[in-house]
Amino acid sequence: MDEVASLVKDRVRNDMKQTLFHDFSAIEVLEAVNQMHPSKALRSDGTSKLFYQTFWSQVGDDVIRTALNIFNCNGDPSFLNNTYLTLIPKAKKSNHASQF
Repeated sequence: MDEVASLVKDRVRNDMKQTLFHDFSAIEVLEAVNQMHPSKALRSDGTSKLFYQTFWSQVGDDVIRTALNIFNCNGDPSFLNNTYLTLIPKAKKSNHASQF
């Protein structure tokens, strides 16, 4: 394996590695929130990204603290992984999975 790996050129330069291994910052969390589409992928409680974007001055500190704990301190993100799927019928009286 080492012999084969030695034949492959490095793609990640040392200066790139420095940026890959730094801790995430509050600014990066804010940038990520602002890049999200405001009305897609509602949370399990029905909250959209628009809520966070609109009320950032009230909820931003909590969002940042939670995100940085997960990303920088190996916090447990399992409480964020609730997802609901909604099947939307393509036809009246849909009876088969292919009709959703």
